[in-house]
Amino acid sequence: MADDADYDRDAYKRTCLNMLSTGVHKWGFVIYRCTYDDDELWNRYLAQLKSFCHDELVEERRAELLEQYLDWVVIEDRATLDNASRFEVRKHFNQWLSGQNIPTFPAKAYTNTSPIELPRFRYCLYVDKQCLNTVTQFQEANDGTALFLSQLPPMVFAIIDRTWTPNGTEDQFDIYKALMKKKEEDRKEQGDEEQDDDEEDEDEEDDDEEDDDEEDEYERGYPIIDGSDRRSMPTLMSCQSSA
Repeated sequence: MADDADYDRDAYKRTCLNMLSTGVHKWGFVIYRCTYDDDELWNRYLAQLKSFCHDELVEERRAELLEQYLDWVVIEDRATLDNASRFEVRKHFNQWLSGQNIPTFPAKAYTNTSPIELPRFRYCLYVDKQCLNTVTQFQEANDGTALFLSQLPPMVFAIIDRTWTPNGTEDQFDIYKALMKKKEEDRKEQGDEEQDDDEEDEDEEDDDEEDDDEEDEYERGYPIIDGSDRRSMPTLMSCQSSA
């Protein structure tokens, strides 16, 4: 296997080795649509984002190898996600993950990465109206005269880290516990369900109170990438970070 320095530098090599190690071959982010005023603009935004990633893979000569495994998951639900906060999306993302049958342990020991630690399952992309409008600014400025895309107004999205909490501790939502709980619930007999419902009602009341407190803290301000000290990330690098 390549040395650690080479592994850290090459995001695409990490992607390939993580596929072998975890047994999870799909890569790419889950994208949350949180604005529904303009379907045409949304389609342009998605097309531009996918174009960025394709061009980057081609430039790095990795398209033939990796593009076949690139899988964008777009979650759209006007009723629950229109103008949703990042706190609400983060909570939804955690719940979505609990139903994805993610392997608990790596398939092989090529890397020290467990499946749930893959960027695909730790981060999601959040696109609200402010983010969506940046595709117009980028495309209008991209008249072919700029030597580098970095000279143009950036196309923006927010990156949400599911493990982040306002006090900096580990997330109270333990995805491993959620996965194991789901498996255990599937094995339970029908007669146990009523008792479980009573216990869950009590837990939900406690969780609602905790969520209200956490959301107040969450919306007061946090890093651009929740749970990280990184303050900015260009669009192309954000696409590449899905590796």
